[in-house]
Amino acid sequence: MEESTAESTAENADTLRMELKKTMTEILGDGGVSEDRGEADGSSRVLKAIDEAVRILNRLREVESKMAESADTSSSSPAASVLQVPKEFKCMLSRAIMSEPVVIASGQTYEKRYIQQWLMYKQTCPKTKEVLSHRLWSPNHLVDELIAQWCQANKYDRPEASDAPIGLFSDDIDLLLDRISSPSPVEDQTKAANELRRQTKRFANVPAFFVTEIPDSITRLLTPLSALGEVIDTYPGLQKDIITALLYISSLEENKTAVAQHPLVIPLLTKSLKKGTAKTRRNSAEALWLLSKLDSNKIIIGNSETLKALVHVIKEDHFTAAISASYAVFHLCCLPENRGKVVSEGLIPALINRIK
Repeated sequence: MEESTAESTAENADTLRMELKKTMTEILGDGGVSEDRGEADGSSRVLKAIDEAVRILNRLREVESKMAESADTSSSSPAASVLQVPKEFKCMLSRAIMSEPVVIASGQTYEKRYIQQWLMYKQTCPKTKEVLSHRLWSPNHLVDELIAQWCQANKYDRPEASDAPIGLFSDDIDLLLDRISSPSPVEDQTKAANELRRQTKRFANVPAFFVTEIPDSITRLLTPLSALGEVIDTYPGLQKDIITALLYISSLEENKTAVAQHPLVIPLLTKSLKKGTAKTRRNSAEALWLLSKLDSNKIIIGNSETLKALVHVIKEDHFTAAISASYAVFHLCCLPENRGKVVSEGLIPALINRIK
């Protein structure tokens, strides 16, 4: 009986969330700037939709409060699912819940500091792609209040507004990848790779969309390493920047599987363990260490060539590179079939010499 009641409560919460999503869509659609719609008529619709959204939020708060009480009284109840922020409350540029929502000429709402940077260089709407009549924006108090109420109802910790710098947007990163992967002069490829390395290091939003939103991003990034072959050794700066960018992209948990499963990644990281500058070898080892944290990647990485190259780094390379390689081997050895391989490659004497 208790289980049936809990299921009914959960269904009610899901229904309310769907109603809230529908109402939010109406509000955001009617809340924009429109010359074809009468002001009084539009305002009336928006006010009614706001009242409905507030009603749904209050009801949702009551239902989710009952769900929380039910979970507290049942020790065998499953763990609560991760709270999903309604997409209407997220900025498509920051991919996060909005702290300072502002509306632009197209009627679309964005996070203030992200759209400010966008409008410094462009006069189009990121979502609709239409050319804007002006670059002005104004606070969207309506959406701000709805987000605040949703956060309160769901006990969600809304981030404070920030003035921290942000990185390039996906279309700008796409242009950098075009320069890296095209048969342009190596000097231009190197400049583009250097900027991409800087972006992936400084700005968390760049690795976040690099794999999921940019077509063939990993292939295009690695094109110079695969196309130039042994000639890449004569361009150590280009090799270092590409490997380092790949390292920062691999640091994001959501990217680890896609990166490791790409057919070019592990062979090129293995090759870079053997050649290139000291920083290139160290960053290759560190990238393999990060990727090896996932069990599914341990099998992919655990081929004899990669393990042999890692053991060689531990045995012969600079101390910082050896540390990263040791971490990678440690994680890979969590898989029993990899242990015999690294021992046969001379791991034990290499470690003993390092300890001495």
